[in-house]
Amino acid sequence: MRNPRTLVQLLAVALVVALSLTAWFAVREQAAEEDLDRAEAALGPYETAVDAEAAARELLVDMTSYDYRDLEGSFDWLEVIQDEELRTTLTQNAEQLEEIVARTRAIAEGEIGETAYLAVSDEEARVVAFVRQEIRDTRNKGFRVEEQWVTLTMVRDGAGWAVAGFDFITVPPPSEE
Repeated sequence: MRNPRTLVQLLAVALVVALSLTAWFAVREQAAEEDLDRAEAALGPYETAVDAEAAARELLVDMTSYDYRDLEGSFDWLEVIQDEELRTTLTQNAEQLEEIVARTRAIAEGEIGETAYLAVSDEEARVVAFVRQEIRDTRNKGFRVEEQWVTLTMVRDGAGWAVAGFDFITVPPPSEE
């Protein structure tokens, strides 16, 4: 390879190959970024649903936990109920429950078992939860356990979550076969 012309031709070919590879990598990087953007957009509702599930769990614990010794704020969770009719009904029930809790000196502790969620959109999710509530009456030594499946429709409310719908799910008892 003593011929300078051959050397120049080899350098030109190497330059063309290098430029081609650079262009190919740039196109691939652009395609990868677009794929990532599409994947992130598709995950948006699922991330929303995870947040909604966490908010629903916290709300359900608040709803099912109270203590006759400190009822102040026990029913503040009513503020996140968006449906006026449902909030009115639950507020009336809460007022009656507060009287009963004070009179019977009851203590209830709620816990959430299994949950599942469905992402509806970036702004809404449905959460299904198994709620277990242990209710103690200080006058009696025993306690009562109530268990129920519930579904909540959670909607974005500013930086937090509100309840647009609330339903009990009736599950028949297991068969004795």
